[in-house]
Parts: sequence; C-alpha cells; structure tokens
Amino acid sequence: MRFISLLLPIALIGSAITLAIVGGAVPTRTALAAADDDDDDKGPQGIPTTFTTADPAWKGGPDLRVSRFVALYVPAGQPPTPFLPAGPFTAVFDGKLMLDLGGEHTFAAEGRGNVVVTINGENVLEAAGDDFRNAKGKAIRLKKENTLRVKYSSPATGDAQLRLFWESPDMRRESLHWKNLRHLPENKALEASTTVRQGRELLATQRCLKCHAADAETWVKHGGMPELAIDSPSLDALGSRLRPEWLARWIHDPAALRPTATMPRLFADGDKPDQNAIDIAGYLASLGNPPKEEDKADDEEIAGTRLFAQLGCIGCHLPPGQDNFEDERKRIPLRDMGAKYYPAALRAFLMEPEKHYHWIRMPNFKLSEKEAQKLTTFLMRTEKRVLFEALPKADIANGKKLLESTGCLNCHALHGSKTTLAGPAHAAWKADKLNAACLTDDAAAAGKSPRFNLTAEQKAALRAFAADKRGSLQREAAPEFAQRQMNLLRCNACHKRGELADHWTQLRDEEAGLLAALPMLDPEDEPKQFKADQTRPTLTWAGEKLKPEWMTQLFAGKLDYRSRPYLRARMPAFPQRAQMLAHGLAFEHGCPPNSPADVKPDPKLVQAGIDLASKSRWNCASCHDVGKTAAVGVFEAPGPNFMYVKDRMRPEYFDRWLWNPLRVEPGTKMPTPYFWGQPSQIKDVLEGDASKQIDALWHYLLQGDRIKPPPE
Repeated sequence: MRFISLLLPIALIGSAITLAIVGGAVPTRTALAAADDDDDDKGPQGIPTTFTTADPAWKGGPDLRVSRFVALYVPAGQPPTPFLPAGPFTAVFDGKLMLDLGGEHTFAAEGRGNVVVTINGENVLEAAGDDFRNAKGKAIRLKKENTLRVKYSSPATGDAQLRLFWESPDMRRESLHWKNLRHLPENKALEASTTVRQGRELLATQRCLKCHAADAETWVKHGGMPELAIDSPSLDALGSRLRPEWLARWIHDPAALRPTATMPRLFADGDKPDQNAIDIAGYLASLGNPPKEEDKADDEEIAGTRLFAQLGCIGCHLPPGQDNFEDERKRIPLRDMGAKYYPAALRAFLMEPEKHYHWIRMPNFKLSEKEAQKLTTFLMRTEKRVLFEALPKADIANGKKLLESTGCLNCHALHGSKTTLAGPAHAAWKADKLNAACLTDDAAAAGKSPRFNLTAEQKAALRAFAADKRGSLQREAAPEFAQRQMNLLRCNACHKRGELADHWTQLRDEEAGLLAALPMLDPEDEPKQFKADQTRPTLTWAGEKLKPEWMTQLFAGKLDYRSRPYLRARMPAFPQRAQMLAHGLAFEHGCPPNSPADVKPDPKLVQAGIDLASKSRWNCASCHDVGKTAAVGVFEAPGPNFMYVKDRMRPEYFDRWLWNPLRVEPGTKMPTPYFWGQPSQIKDVLEGDASKQIDALWHYLLQGDRIKPPPE
C-alpha cells in the first residue's frame, strides 16, 4: 500500500477574474445560503439554529439561521449573530438527522457552557462546565430519519464553544456530518430571516451608507459589518486606463453593459448616452494620458487563450464573444474589452487588480508581465476589437460639475474633488417611507433618485432590513462574513464544497472547445509538474482541517510556497478579507481562532514514524515530497510536502484523515492505511497499535523544516 496523499489542503480559493472597474456584482446568495443543494425529498441541507440572548433588556427578539454543522465558536465580547448583542446566549439546533442506513451511534461533545442533545425525543447527551469532553453519551439506535434537537447555553463569561460528534462501532468519532443535517423546506421564520440578511448584505454591497450619512467607519473599527468599508474604483488618472466611449455608455446605463452591475443609472433613459453622461466621461477621460496603442503577434493570442483556459478564468467569466447573461453560473461576460481598456492599462490591471479598488472581487494571481500580456492580447483580439462609435464633443467643465453634484464622489475617490450631494441620513429613515426614491418599484416616482439594477425581491429585502434591523450593521459574526465572501468571491468557481460542485469542472467541454481551435501543444512544452491530476482541493472541512493562522497567511498572499505546485490553477490573495475569513471558517466548525502550541516531538515516536514512512512500510516518499527531496513514484498527483504539514494542519484532523481518507474526501487518491477498530497491518511497530502509529507519524511530521526523508 502506498501513501498517495496525506493531506488535502486548500490550495486555492476562488479563481475569479472579475474585470470590474466601476461597480461589481449584485449578490445573488446570502450568508443563509450556507446549506448545500437540496437532495431529492430529504429537504434542504443544514440545520436551522435559533439564537436567543440572555440580556433581559433586549427588545429585538431571537434570530434564526442555517448551520452546516452542530458547532459554533463565539469569542468573549462578540455576538453569536449580527442580530443579537454580545453576551450570554442560547442556541437551539432543531432539524432532521438523515442516514442511508440506520444503526447504533453514540454522541459526544467538546466545548463549554451547557448542552443537551435529544434524538427522537430521547436525551442522549448532557454536558456542562468548562470541558464537555468528559461527558459520556449513551448509545442509541438511529433510524433513516430522526429528529434532532441540540440546546446549547453559553457560559456566563469567556468564549462560547460547541462541537458535536458521533461515532459507531465501525466509524471513528467525527463531526456530525453536514450532509446528514436537513430541515423542512417551508419554514416561514427562516425565510423571513433569510430575507433580512439579504437586505443587510445588499445595503453594504450597494454602498447605501455612502450617500445616507452614518458613522460606518467607526462601526467597522469596533466590530461592525466589514463590507461597510467597501470602496469603489478610484477615478484618479482614469483617462489613462479606460476609453471615453466606453465610459459614456457605462455611466449612461451600467446594467446594459453588465446586468449584475451595482452602479446605478443616474440620467435619462434611451439606448445612447445623453449629454450628461458624455460630459462626465469627457472629464474623466481628461484625467490622465492614454498610453500608446500596441499590436501583438498571433502567438500571444494563442498563448493567452491557453492561459485563460488553464488558469480557470472560465469558472467566473464567459469567454470573449459569448454574451449569455442567463448563464446559470452568473458568469461575467468579457465582451468589449478592446472598447473599454487601453491595452497597456488592461495588462497593468491583470497584474495588480486591487491597485485602484481595494475590495475588488478580481483577485491577484501574481501574473508575470508576459502572462498578463498574453491574456491581454487574447481578450483584446478575440472579437477583432470593435470600438464604440465616436461621441459628440464633451463639455469637460460641466462634466466635473456633474461628477461632484450627482453623488458620484460619495462612492468614488478623486483627489482634489468632493461631492456636494447627500441623501437623507441613515438615522432619519422611517419604516413607512421605505417604498420611495431608490427603493420604489415605480420608475416615474423615483424622480432624480439613482436607479439601481435591483429586482423587486431585492428591493423588498432592503426594505425588510432597513425597517428595524439596521442596528445589526454595528455587529458581525465571522462565520456569516465568511459565507458571504465565499459566495461573493465565487470560491466554488474552482472548489467543491460539500455537494456543491465547482463550476470549472462542469465547464470542461467549454474549455475543451476553446483549446480545440488552437495548434496542438508540443508535449515537450508541457511542464512535467502540470501532467499530474489537476483536481483542486475541496472546502468541505476547511475550518476543521487547517489552522486559522496558516489560512490567514494563505488568504493574505503571504506564504512563500505553494502547497500544490503541480496545479496550473493558482490560489489568489484577498488581503482585505484574510483574517476574518479564516476565523469564520474555523468558528463554523467550533474551532478557536488560535491553535494550541505544538507538542514537542518525542524522539522515540519520531523514529517510529520514520520507520512507518519508509519504503518497506507505507512508502510515503513515493508520493510526497519531504523537504527538498522530491517524491519518487507519484501516482496521478503528488501529495503535499511533509515539511509544511505541522504549520497547516490541525492534529485531530490528521488523525481522522488516516483512519478513513475516502470518508473525509470521496474520490481521494490516498489509500486507507488504517481501519477503525482493527490493529495495524504493520505488526512490529508500536505493538501494531494503529492509534499509536498514527501518533508516531504525526510526531515525525512535527519536525517541520528539519524533517528528513525516510530511509529506502
């Protein structure tokens, strides 16, 4: 048996080339869409969780959301949800526990506070105090469909934590599996809560408080909703980046160029830009000098096409020439690139997307200048670079005046200029007046208010939230932030999560069509490392598997190595979101924001681990690099380098992984070295005790950058 892949880390999160310059995309899923897709008639995945504060002065009522696991972690001084105050609380998980086959199971928990677990009306576990691990659950025979109720009360002080586990005679203890948790599809209270959350997210991402005065900067600084800090693209030197003809059409009607645009329409209706839009575009075009035009060779276009396919751009974007706005994955079309950008500006953007827009969804893939040039040539030339028709002469002075007086600079920064327009202050909003101005469904009644590209459902969500839930903007819960960002950043463009398949894999035929029109690639030109299986890691267990400190460094783009260097796809950086995203993923699984210190490697266990990893045993170095020593017999895809394991992985996940890799990650190339309830196949190391052998392998890996390859 060979050790093909000890670890399945997150190698990348979201391959999303979002070529957004002014505005982004209206979110279509909220934090409450955390449950994965429905499965036949079992009901939606996830378990409804009702949160109630212990604060007697609270008048806001309870809160309800869906949890992927029966788990939570709430640091002291933070609220369990944005819709409740910080302090002691109760969380009740109430739903269905579904199994393919019934059988005897026992439940256990970790955490502190008080918890009671009830299955089919029978209490199977009760625990209280600062450490639930000593509480013994009783065995119960589960049916295919069971009712599950878990009531958790947080401690009076300190962090709140809960993790619920189950085990059976043939299954090692593990977190209650996400796919087994279900709820009824018709839950009016949950629907109402989901609507309010959608409104909250829309208010932030539509930048409502940029015009409607609020102290959002202070709120964010003291733990409020992070998205309130979202900026918009800077207008400084915009004339050196974008063409005036495109700018005029974008300003006139953003949704006509991109149906998911967040930027509103300000001026007259019609197919062509009115003079106001032309004047503003003319003024913006005067801010900077257009770079010299370039024309590149056909081989760059060919290389760019191949790079577009191989980097996974297709997971987030319709290829140039396709305008299917009804694409089920809501991919952003890349039409009109030549009409929008100057070539040198597009190349610079691809190399540093966040330069003029810090919260942009388009991530930084750390492209080389040559790679950016290849992509630019592909994007510019695929459609023969058809430009928009010329515009009437712009009144630049009037454009500057309009820019300042119509509220553009409430969202966009421009050095030396400031806005002269503001809407009614946030605090002055009245619940019975929310069906007017920006939120009216009557275009004639909107008057001169900005017209956002919102559906009736989205406007209703904004009204529901703005009526009496605006206080939640001053609070945040990291798991909800993480879920919103995973949706917004389109992490599932590259990564599977639970039953939610990644887009890229589903678009193989489209990708093949792009490549089919190209000259055949000489096999010698294909780097050896790229011939491995290109499957990206899944995100199902990310928060339980990876240390939050390491995830923070990964998301911030600060790691100086790649966990899976054989992948063509690249993990981009999201520095604005890094720490809270990492914490949110950990909290979702009930894991703390700081990992315990590693134990000191035991020399005897290290030696036993070396023996187990050797060629005559599990032969780990066949598929895994060990330090600077490369794997010698890779099967389909190499495993991650052993020297990085201790910095990345939580030891309890490592233990669970070795007992049953296929249960953790179906389809993994990693064979099962140990079988739960059975002794090891290797009898002469640590008395054949499988648990001790797994511990020995961990101690071997604890050597980190000092690790040496096992002997032949």
